[in-house]
Amino acid sequence: MNEIRSMRGPITLGVAALLILLIGCTGREPAMTAYARDLQEIEQALARMGQEGDRLQAVRLRYRRACLTGDFSDLRVLEREIEDAISALGPVNDLILVKANLEMKLHRLDAAGQILERVPYLKESPGGRALLADIALQQGRYDEARTRLEAAVDEQPGWETLARLAYYRSMTGDPVEADRLYARAQDLLTAKEMR
Repeated sequence: MNEIRSMRGPITLGVAALLILLIGCTGREPAMTAYARDLQEIEQALARMGQEGDRLQAVRLRYRRACLTGDFSDLRVLEREIEDAISALGPVNDLILVKANLEMKLHRLDAAGQILERVPYLKESPGGRALLADIALQQGRYDEARTRLEAAVDEQPGWETLARLAYYRSMTGDPVEADRLYARAQDLLTAKEMR
């Protein structure tokens, strides 16, 4: 019994030291999450651009930020910035596609489709086809969604189009094919895109 009592002091100190380490009282900052790192990179890039930066690139960065945060006020600000950029730069394809994607994110499906319908070239681009497929899927037009997604994958079999087709397959009852497509998409992801 005396041996146990004599060990209690060192054991208590050891447990206390371990608790201090586990609680994080080591003076080190907690590791930044990939989400926080992405937001920080976007903010830094926007700050470097300043007022005289590339307006199109600024809209792309703000779109990424709004998609990451999901903050409705960010989406509303972005909506005004897109309109301002279109007024200043004209109907640049990338701006039109960002605008259509934003309409989709806000679940204004008809508006997103109408934007793409007005720009035939954009409508037939891989990004346009994929977005029109997303709209068709959301509206229950499954055959049209499949046809558009397969055409987008045939033209540009990147990770994003493959993942969209995989999502379609999973939603329409083909989980085995969805898994296969997700695996193909995963193989195409770069480390930065994976974040």
